[in-house]
Amino acid sequence: MSKVKSIFVVIICITILCLCCKSNKSPDIPAIPIGPDSGDVDNHTFFSFTIDPDGDSISIKFDWGDGEESNWSPFVGSGDTVSMAHFYEKIGSYEIRAKAKDIHNSESDWSEPHLFIIGSAFSWSKEYGGSGDEFGYGLQKSPDNSYVVVGSTNSYGAGGNDVYLIKIDTLGNSVWEKTYGGSGDDAGYSVKCTSDGGYIIAGTTKSFGDEDGDIYLLKIDNSGNLLWQKVYGDSSVEYGYDLAITENGYVITGMTGSSGAGLGDVWLLKTDFNGDTIWTKTIGNAELDCGNSIQVTKDNGYIITGYTFASGNGDVYLIKTDANGNILWTRAYGGSGFDSGDMVKQTLNNGYIIIGGDGNIYILKIDASGNPVWEKTYGSNYTDHGYAVEILPDNKYVATGYVTVNTADVYYIIIDGKGNLIKEKTYGDYNYEYGRGIVIDGDYCIISGYKRINLWKHNVYAMKIKI
Repeated sequence: MSKVKSIFVVIICITILCLCCKSNKSPDIPAIPIGPDSGDVDNHTFFSFTIDPDGDSISIKFDWGDGEESNWSPFVGSGDTVSMAHFYEKIGSYEIRAKAKDIHNSESDWSEPHLFIIGSAFSWSKEYGGSGDEFGYGLQKSPDNSYVVVGSTNSYGAGGNDVYLIKIDTLGNSVWEKTYGGSGDDAGYSVKCTSDGGYIIAGTTKSFGDEDGDIYLLKIDNSGNLLWQKVYGDSSVEYGYDLAITENGYVITGMTGSSGAGLGDVWLLKTDFNGDTIWTKTIGNAELDCGNSIQVTKDNGYIITGYTFASGNGDVYLIKTDANGNILWTRAYGGSGFDSGDMVKQTLNNGYIIIGGDGNIYILKIDASGNPVWEKTYGSNYTDHGYAVEILPDNKYVATGYVTVNTADVYYIIIDGKGNLIKEKTYGDYNYEYGRGIVIDGDYCIISGYKRINLWKHNVYAMKIKI
């Protein structure tokens, strides 16, 4: 009898062992990813699903076809759909596949590919530069449907950093690249197209004039050749950050430390078309003030924005002058932290739209007398900044800057006339990308800036995207 019991126990143990050792089957190969067949440079979402023969929960990941794979998704039920988005930044064709695993980490093979095509002649992102450090600041659309970006480079030129001007075609290809400057550090911050098909650049030079820095004005022909250059300033520091073309010359704004009321003042410099000085003005308080952006207004005066420390930690500074640079009014806006105005545009109703910030992207709508209509902040919960804004024909605004989460990415938004967010996008990869300039070209906008590759290397960065 005991022998029978022993045999019975053995049979039970073998049965339990067999049940415990039942082989786990891998999930089926996922369905070919489902999603768009083509699109512009942007984030795009794809879907897939699969069945697990054992009924286990499954996780899916995607091979995006550009050398990158997604992380595994959270586990979902067998047969449930998983969706993920990926940012494609270069024109080309990509084969997107999906793979699945179960809770035992048993993996399927990759699925068959979904062919996805990015871009057309109207969508691209590009980098420009050499082995050194390049930055892109100002941007303009040329009458020949090309674009010009101005900034600085130490890869090429006469030494130190030089003014860097890049002309790019409608596909983002470099037509020519030019440098200007001397053995010191020079940079271009603003570029405008002139009536003769050439360009006028404002910036700062430490190669010519005072070694602390002077305002640098350069006239360039349509092939990028230097026609003339002028330097403005004295024994202290002067910086030129933006310029506008007037009916009889150019007007530049920036900062001067050589005269005025405080540590530094907003400087206005008016020249004729040959770069000869007509007048200069200093505007400011007992603390540091700076002008970052200037535009000719409909009454032939000027509107300038920048920052002022007159009230403590720094506020957006808005200055309205007449055609001779005489102050009509000044205003300051902001909170308890530092706020800077980086671009101002006169709106269709004779008010003004300002973008800037420092910590958040800060956009303000101001009436014709300088009174706030509304103010809004946008971006992440980390370090963000807004640099450029343009007015759309339907009384909306499109703006760029950067937001920081893990790394910095180009930030692109469209807002309505009351500042309500309509569209919000970020563009970038594992590097740091910064949007500094924006122009409108039909149904598309072009954004320029720079990309940080590492602590010692940046490239000029430009992209064209659908509005």
